[in-house]
Amino acid sequence: HVSLNPEEAIRDVYDAVCIGEGEYPTLEYVTQLEEGRLPQGIPNLWIKKNSQIERNQTRGFLSDLDCLPFLDYEMWWPFIGEHHDWRFVVLLGRGCPYNCSYCSNHALRKLAAGTYVRWRSPENIAQEIAELTERNENIKEFYLEVETINVNRKWTIELCLELKHLNKSRPDPRSFGANLRLTDGLGLDELFTALREANFRFINIGLESGSERVRREILRRNYSNDTVIKTVKLAREHGLQVAFYNLIGLPGETITDFKETVKMNRICQPDWHMTYIFYPYPG
Repeated sequence: HVSLNPEEAIRDVYDAVCIGEGEYPTLEYVTQLEEGRLPQGIPNLWIKKNSQIERNQTRGFLSDLDCLPFLDYEMWWPFIGEHHDWRFVVLLGRGCPYNCSYCSNHALRKLAAGTYVRWRSPENIAQEIAELTERNENIKEFYLEVETINVNRKWTIELCLELKHLNKSRPDPRSFGANLRLTDGLGLDELFTALREANFRFINIGLESGSERVRREILRRNYSNDTVIKTVKLAREHGLQVAFYNLIGLPGETITDFKETVKMNRICQPDWHMTYIFYPYPG
């Protein structure tokens, strides 16, 4: 929201807002404060000084995500330690190559120069998971956060091999889940085999609408209901659970379209679903 609507965000409350990626801008901002200086001239930051706003240019997208340190969860461990069977989130990459109309990715990729869709290396991801598991045995499952895990098949297979190897070294293997974006004609047998061998438990699929008309004409998601049904069937044949994202209340959606969404959920019987009411954000 801040990246796409900074004028509103900085108007009343905040001293500074970050446009785009914030790791290095935040570090530079804090460093200037520690040095007793008023922060200024930091790419990606808009900085308010009295009633004036310094609008700095954005730097290019960070090309090497492996250079970032793993997140520090030290303050959270006491809370996590009180529970068992925790699911933890680990970020795999940034950006999405698709242009779904209801998503912000098509706008976010215009914020800076450079490659927008990037992934961490499989080795780097496996190392973070290993360290988190060693730090807290109550973490039993990892949700691997990425827009879709099937954009770069070679990278995904390499990641699965790393996770499979990691689990082999443990008496109690960890399980995984991730998002999967559908496309007509996309062969998924090899991918599902690799996911299951890496101990993936589930995949999240964006059905969004059960109406093919809504998906094609409004959402820019060009795959058929037949593809959805076959994908769910194939995933279950490989021992994967399937969750659906449903999006209702869309502009241009009719009662008939809504009933198609209900119908597709009944046909596919997702193991669980996440249903959201469309809400437009400014920016």
